[in-house]
Order: sequence, then C-alpha cells, then structure tokens
Amino acid sequence: MNAKHPLFGVILIFGFTLCSVFAYLSVKHVFLIDPSISPINAIFWGFLGATIVSGFFNCSRKKERKLVQQEWSKHKKLIITISIMSGIGAILWAWSLHIASAGTVGLIGRADVLMALALGTIFLGERFSWKEIVGAIIAICGLCVVANLPNEISLLAVGIVLCTRFLYAMQSFFVKKSGQNLRGIPFTFCRILIMTLVLLITVLVTGTFSVPPLILLIFLVSSQVLGAFVGRVLYFEAHKYLGIGHINLLSLLQPVLLLIGTWLLLNEPMPAQKIVGGGILLLGLAIIVLEKWKRDDKKFSLKRIFATLRGKKDDLENPVDLS
Repeated sequence: MNAKHPLFGVILIFGFTLCSVFAYLSVKHVFLIDPSISPINAIFWGFLGATIVSGFFNCSRKKERKLVQQEWSKHKKLIITISIMSGIGAILWAWSLHIASAGTVGLIGRADVLMALALGTIFLGERFSWKEIVGAIIAICGLCVVANLPNEISLLAVGIVLCTRFLYAMQSFFVKKSGQNLRGIPFTFCRILIMTLVLLITVLVTGTFSVPPLILLIFLVSSQVLGAFVGRVLYFEAHKYLGIGHINLLSLLQPVLLLIGTWLLLNEPMPAQKIVGGGILLLGLAIIVLEKWKRDDKKFSLKRIFATLRGKKDDLENPVDLS
C-alpha cells in the first residue's frame, strides 16, 4: 500500500485505539492485582517509563534533539499549560480506574466530545446545528444510563471521569487555538516529560511514593509507553492522511474495543444496561461528529467517505502536517 494512501491513516488510528485500550486494561489489571497501590504512584511509574523510552527516541541523535529544542522554544507556554492539565488528568484517570470498571470509565470518557462541542461554542464562537443538539441529547441520555450501572461505577467515579475528560477537552481547545503548527513527536515528548515531573512532585508531597513489584512495574510502564507515547504519536501522524472528521469518527471504536477487552480479559460483566446505554451514547456522539464534519466540509457525503478511504485523489482532504 502506498504510504500516502488514506487507509494508512485508518491503520494509524486503529493502532492508536489499540494502544489506548491496552493502557486501560493494563492499569486496571494492576489495580486488580494490588488494590492497595496508590493511583498517583501507579501513574507516576507509568509516565516515568514513557519518559525514558520517548527520551531515548527524541534525544539519541542531534537532529531529534534540535527538533525538541525548537518545539520547546515555539510552544513553551502551551506545553507547560497542557502538561500540568494532563498530569492532573492522568491522576484522576488512574483514580477512576481504581474505583470503577474500566469499560464503564471508557464509555463515560467519550463525554469529551460533548465538552469539546461546548468549549468550541463558548470560546471559539463555533456554531452548532439542531442535529448536533439532538445528538448531544441522545448522548447525554446514554451517559445517564451508563452512569447508573449498579456495582460498576459510583457517582464519585462519574464526577472524576467527567473532570478528567474536561481537562483533556480543554487541552484540545488550547491546541486548536494556539498550537496549529506543533510537531507531534517532540511535542509529545515534552508533554510527557513535564507530566512526569508534575507526578513526581505530587507523589513526594502526598507521601505515596513507593516502588511497585517488578510485574506491576512492567504493566505500568508498558501501559504508558504505548498509551501516552506510541499511541499519541500514531494519533498525530494520522492527521497527515485523514481529516479530523474521519479521525473523530474512527476514534469512537475505542470504547467498543475496550468493552470487549474488559469482558474477555478482565471478566467485567456485560449487562444489557451497559450495552444499551453504550449504544445510545455512541449513537449520539456519531451524530455530533458526522454533523460537524458535514458542516466543515461542504462536499461531505457518505459516498465521499468511502471514496476517500479508497484513496481517490479528487476526494482527499488536505492533510495537516503535525510531524
């Protein structure tokens, strides 16, 4: 396959989705093995490992070091801002996995689409249509069904997940507003590095620092090497081959795979309420994503979606360079 073919972007997004699912499953597995481990300490070790691996990748050659320096010089304030937000979000994310089922957390986490819609409307002056309002109402109904799953998630956990997703939606808002020319790989490394420093300060201040057993350490490090570094790089690279509409739509596959993974590998229950609620939630989000895509792309059509994925030159969207 030609490396510039849009299907290559689909493969990248699928890789990003698998990395994200692996991160959820690995961290939840750690909490199942040792419920006494602190979420803050667990997530610190994961990001420390991701920092070491990504640091080797970004600093082993002069060319990569120069790119990191340039990225820091251009986007210092943006990197610091979203890294601090990401560090807090990572702690909340780990906390939510500690007290709730991973599949349910993943479903409710898709509320970031709703939050991004609200932030874009409030701060960027973006307009929304009646279809997006309908989609939001449907998604909220599905969210309420999932949030009321007995023995899987509490009101506290729902609040934590929503706070986490709000922080990540705010990051997207800042990047969209101020970081249009960022370079994905060095930007991701700088973000992970500062997040690790934030997490280190937090574990030291809270007195939760400890070294986990080797088997848990392996799970934690691998979860963030794939989730926070490799997956994020794949996500940025996918923008070269696919428009944001394609990416947002394909990303809705993540909670589906996560539910299947938690059911098969972690033996989490799959009651009808979770399936129905998740289906309603994803339906509402799909309506929002497709409508926003349609509004931003005047040539939008279902025929064009499939034509784009087949790689017809006349139907390709202009790629976004985030390398």
